[in-house]
Amino acid sequence: MRRRTNRRIGLNRGTEHLRICLLFLALIVGLSACGLKPDPIYRSYTGKEKRGKGFTRPPARDRSPAGDKGVRASDAPYEKGRLKNETYSLKSTSFEWKIANELLPFLNTPYKYGGESVKGIDCSGLTRVVYLNAFKKDLPHKAAWQFKMGEPVARNRLKAGDLVFFYARDSKRIGHVGLYLSDNQFIHSMSGAGVVISDLRGSYWTKYYAGARRYVK
Repeated sequence: MRRRTNRRIGLNRGTEHLRICLLFLALIVGLSACGLKPDPIYRSYTGKEKRGKGFTRPPARDRSPAGDKGVRASDAPYEKGRLKNETYSLKSTSFEWKIANELLPFLNTPYKYGGESVKGIDCSGLTRVVYLNAFKKDLPHKAAWQFKMGEPVARNRLKAGDLVFFYARDSKRIGHVGLYLSDNQFIHSMSGAGVVISDLRGSYWTKYYAGARRYVK
């Protein structure tokens, strides 16, 4: 783990729970989450690209470039700086270990529209990379497309690894996605802030919550 990262991961062997403490240094508040400049480094899906099992080609009217727009960081609450005495518990199964292992490299990663690396990543890029590397699940790099896949999950049935989706402020289109941890906390990437943690119970996230999906049982 990087020295700059203030969160530590440890295993409580007595209860067989993996406790993830993702502590971040201060993150600068930006303008919007999931995409400002249409300059993606990840190209959208075409007929020549390799698709993983379960991939569904989006309808013609929804074949916009990879990346997402919506959610202003100034309007949406998220955790910045050091989060004291907060832990996110994941049962120590191979599923949760894989998720934790893929999330670690992205601590303090900056935001980049269309990004899929530790040099920069956006919201759907983060969820795509985690699922591709951990489970070989090839999700498209677009929140709206990811929302059309998987199994719907009720909010009170959420568990680690589920993806949570939100509408864009100016429309009923899906504009943002995050990965659920536990205790109403989810991790996601916001423009101007990078990879951060937010609480689903926040007023903004409650207002624009669209639903959740599960891709691996």
